[in-house]
Parts: sequence; C-alpha cells; structure tokens
Amino acid sequence: MPRGWFGVALLFLFLTLFAEMTAAQNSSPVSNFLTIDFGVDLDHTELKKYRSINAKEAQGKKNIDDDQNGFIDDVSGWNAISNNNQYFPPSALEPYLKHKEDITEVFQLYNQLQFATDKSTQDALDKALNKKHMVDMLAELLRTSHGTHVTGIALRVAKKTDETITEQQLKLVSLNAIQRADDSEAGVEMTAKSKLSSLFKPRTLQNDKTTKDPDDTLTPPPSRSPFDSEEEVDLLISDSAKDAPDFTKIVSEYIKARKIWVANLSLGRSILDVTNSVDVAWSNYLLENNLPETTKRSVEQEKNFQKAIKELYFVFQNMWAQIFKQNPGTLFVIAAGNNGSKDINAGNLEVYPMAPADLSETLPNVISVAASDSKGVLADFSCYGVKKVNLAAPGKNITSITPNNMKLVMSGTSQAAPLVAGTAIIIRNINRNLTPWQARQILEKTGLPKQSLAGKTSSGNLLDSGTARRAAELSKTLSLSAAIQKAVQERDGKNQQIKSILFSFQDYIENQSANDTTRLGEVSRTHPLIRKLIAMTQANLY
Repeated sequence: MPRGWFGVALLFLFLTLFAEMTAAQNSSPVSNFLTIDFGVDLDHTELKKYRSINAKEAQGKKNIDDDQNGFIDDVSGWNAISNNNQYFPPSALEPYLKHKEDITEVFQLYNQLQFATDKSTQDALDKALNKKHMVDMLAELLRTSHGTHVTGIALRVAKKTDETITEQQLKLVSLNAIQRADDSEAGVEMTAKSKLSSLFKPRTLQNDKTTKDPDDTLTPPPSRSPFDSEEEVDLLISDSAKDAPDFTKIVSEYIKARKIWVANLSLGRSILDVTNSVDVAWSNYLLENNLPETTKRSVEQEKNFQKAIKELYFVFQNMWAQIFKQNPGTLFVIAAGNNGSKDINAGNLEVYPMAPADLSETLPNVISVAASDSKGVLADFSCYGVKKVNLAAPGKNITSITPNNMKLVMSGTSQAAPLVAGTAIIIRNINRNLTPWQARQILEKTGLPKQSLAGKTSSGNLLDSGTARRAAELSKTLSLSAAIQKAVQERDGKNQQIKSILFSFQDYIENQSANDTTRLGEVSRTHPLIRKLIAMTQANLY
C-alpha cells in the first residue's frame, strides 16, 4: 500500500471512532460532567440533585456488574487507584463529621487571611495559622476538599451561565485518581482518616533524624547508586511505571462507559516535581551510605540521572495522552499548575513542562487554563506558556464548597480550570453537535483580551462565559467562525461585559457586593503562607 494511503486510512479510522462516540453521546439529552481528582462528596446538598445515578447498578444486585460496563456497582463514580466504587472513601468525610468545630475555626482563619489587606491583620492571622500542627492539618484538609471544591465551582458557573439548566440535563460523576479506597493494602498509602486523626491530636515537635546505636560500630559496605548504569535506571523507570497501563485502561474505559462530555483535571506533575522525586533517590543513596550531601555525581551517574527524569516524566505524560486520545469525544479541561511563585521561569511551561496541561499544544480535545485575579491579571503563582496554556480564568480567592456542607476559600489554577469546564459543559449542551475542538475554539476566541495575558497564553484572553454561551447559540445556524465573530461583536458593540465571567466571580466571595472592591484582598503577591500551602498540596493537585 502506498505510504500516503496509510495516513488517509489512519485519519479515516480516527474520524470514524470520533463519529461513533459523538453519536452515542448525542443519543442522550444528558450532559455528563466528570471530575478527575481526589474524590467528590456528591452527597453535598449543593451537588446531590445533580449527582449521576447509574440506575441499573443502583437498583441491581451488590457485587454484580448489572449494566455490564466493566465496573461493578459504579452508581455515581469510581476509584481508579483501587479499582472499586469508593470514589469518595468514608474516611475522607469522617474528620469533617468528628472535628467540625476545629475545622471551622481553621477554615475561618484561612479565609480571613486571603482577604486581609492590611499587614497587621495579615501578621495576626499568619501567627495564628503558622504552626506546624495547624498548617499540616490545613494542607491535608485542602487535599480532601479539593475535588468537592472544584466541582462546586464548575456547577455554580454552569448554572450562572445558563440559568435554565436542570438536574435532568447536567449530571456529575466522580473519578478518584489520587487516593486509595479504605480497603487498600496496609502501608501502601495512609488514608485521610489516619492522617487527619493524628493531626487533631496534640503532639510535640521533634527531630525526625534517627539516632544511631552507640554499640553499632560496623559500617556496611556502600550500596550501588540507582544511577550507576543504564540498566539500573531502566529498572527504576520500569518499577515506577508498572501500574501506568492498568491506570490508563481504567480511566479511559470509565470515561467511555459514562459517556463523559467534559472532564475537569485540576491535577498534574511538572518536570520539576519529577526532578525532585529523582533527587530523593540520590539523597537516600547518600544517606544510606553516610556520604556527604555535597557528594557530586560522576559523569555517567549524571547522564543516567537526567535520563531518569526525562523518561519518568514521559511515562506520566504519555499515560494521560493515551487517555485523551482514546476519548476524542470528551473535552478535557486542565489546570496549568502553580509553579509561578518559584524560581524565575519555573512557571513557564515552555521551559519546565507540566503534564498533562502541556498536551493542549498537540491534542485538539485538551484545553489548559492559567489563573488570574479578579481583574484579569495573571496570578503570581500561576503557570503560563504561549503554546501550552490556552486562556486564563479567575483563580485567586475563590469560595466554594467542601465536604459536610462547609465552605472554603482556595486559590490556584485548580480553581480557574473548573470555571472553564463549567462553561464548556453549557456550550456543549446548547449545541450538542459541537466537537471538543470547536468548543475549545469558542472558549479561547470569545475571551476578553488582557494585556497581562499576552505572550503568557495562546489566546491572550480571559474566559468570558456569557459570550461563549452566545457563540454556542449562534453556532447552531452559523459557521463556527461567524458565530464567534458575531458574539464578540455583540459584546464589544454594547461596550459592556454583562454575562462575562467577571460578573459571576463576585458570587464566589461570601457577603460581597458587586461594587465592593475593598474586600477582594487583591495584592501584588500571594501571601507566603498561602503559597506554602499551595506548594504542600500540589504534588498531584493544582
């Protein structure tokens, strides 16, 4: 067969797969929204009526795959780590029930800190919070709240963008890609229950270094470094990547099984995170062999060290790339990351890539989101990239829900992404023939141009939900380009930005009037403690 025919056949195969998946989605009036995260408390009062219920499983027999979709008892979600239906393990909710007063106090202090504008108030709140016991507790609470928080944001902006949307049309599904279920193997990963329970108990701070037995005078022979040879590095990579195929298959097939239209991923891993992880392996080698921390790697070790970083990053990136490619009918909205407060260029994804956000450069069904303040200025903590990040949305001081019907203010690209995802589910619901790529084009091109975003994102725009909705409506009778152009002209011609994302941002600030800008707490730099907590919780969450 001529080489050119192979390319044509491959393209035809992809288009056929996409057409079949789109037809399956369009056969139902329901738009399914998936949060891939820590796990979502779908029993929260604000989420419960929008919770997707798999009727066959809900009404069927326990421990039987009643709908034969490959997932047993998947009523409203799935845990991709444990491969069972505990998408929000009971242990994650338990601390909110047992220690609600303590958590309320911590949340109130943290919320006040984010809106404090004068230094004396900031210092007082910082002193109250900046204790290891409280900071560790708050960091863990931010993790267990994360999926619920971002889902609350997406739902609220969806309902604000289209006030006619009903719980019959929009359904929420949870896929836990972070935490094992409560029945996980002992010692594999500490559950939220055991982590948080220890944090609520009074404890003393002590040196974590182990003491050496004075009678132990024997020095064991030095072990080999994991970077002494390519073979050893290959073993390290193989061991780290052994679960990737199973994880990829579970996530990809669950997205297909639940016919997901839009998925939000406020998670990721930077090449800097991988570098730190590989560096730990080197540090452990030095520690085990009583070698100085300043010990330098040999030329061969350094070559293998860099190889480990590159290939481990590729494993993580490729895992998500396969999931996205296998689900061409789903639009994946991804947080760009929060490395902007670190060293110079650390937030630039063109220099230090972040997966899976950087896949937006090559895949049409992926859109990457940076964070701005309420005025559209790029947040100092946000990652950016003129090719790898597509647009920005407010991600600073966003109020949303947490488990057990509580509320919390959080900052991060994690909070910006669901604003885009919530808008995306509306525009795809309005025009159900829009492909993920077309929806992405609407989101990018109907945004509000912002000077601070020029050269930082591919569009240079801030999300405008109202104009995106208008373009989706027009696209039912006009070409996509004509619909986008007309929607933007209507907005700019009126010289007003009603129905833009800026109008609804105020809804995330408790007791905040639309004209009151004094309590926004918009300062040039994010408070150090807030940056610290963002860093503590962003290992896999952004």
